Amino acid sequence: RSESKSIEFNTEKNERKDKRTYNSIRDCQIKLGINQQARGSAYIEWGNTKVIAIVNGPTQASGRKSKYIDKGSEYTERGTLDVILELSPFAIEDTLKQLSQPMSIERDARTKRQTKQTKESIELNGSQVIHNAIVGSVMLEKFPKSIVDVSIYVIENGGGSYLSASIMAASLALISGGVECYGLVSSCASSAVTLQMSTMEDNETSLILIDPTIQECLYGSGYVVLSYLHAHDEITQLYQHGEMTIEQVIAA
Repeated sequence: RSESKSIEFNTEKNERKDKRTYNSIRDCQIKLGINQQARGSAYIEWGNTKVIAIVNGPTQASGRKSKYIDKGSEYTERGTLDVILELSPFAIEDTLKQLSQPMSIERDARTKRQTKQTKESIELNGSQVIHNAIVGSVMLEKFPKSIVDVSIYVIENGGGSYLSASIMAASLALISGGVECYGLVSSCASSAVTLQMSTMEDNETSLILIDPTIQECLYGSGYVVLSYLHAHDEITQLYQHGEMTIEQVIAA
């Protein structure tokens, strides 16, 4: 990690390093139906973040293993949404940096085992975050005794937007596949960072940055990912990582 504890912000132009203002997001491109063999699919390129989501099912729940199904409850009248997140080797390295857990340059067996465990824990936690964000938007009562599978692959992580992009890609893939939903879930991340004012020496201030980059997450005290169901004007999830005050969370 760099010795610097803050990032540069131009107060005269109200610009971050990538020329965005504090409350602007990076360009986002969306493609639907990229996998013709799946029921539904979506690709999102959000800045440097690239995510693919694929939806299959519904399939019969009987005999299926899922962390979202309690033992003995396969025959419920509501369906189950099963979410699996996977990060590419490039994405996991950036994610470890984002979580302030830089990868060791050592390549012995112990280091590889620790990296694998960390990757698995990040993917498991991310799967749960995505599931919680979108499950309320799906009409699972339409799929009794069934499972709808959502698989998300993060090709590249360009910042705090990788979870947001995954949530949006999953929701878009469900809708593109004709899975009955109450509406689209959108999502965005915000990071609380200490800024070094480029126009004033030795002057630092704290600010909330929308759609943070890897560097902005790295030097931030924490970040939040907010997911929103427009059709019901409802926040489906507010996920926080790191340390933030109540005032910072409200501002984010």
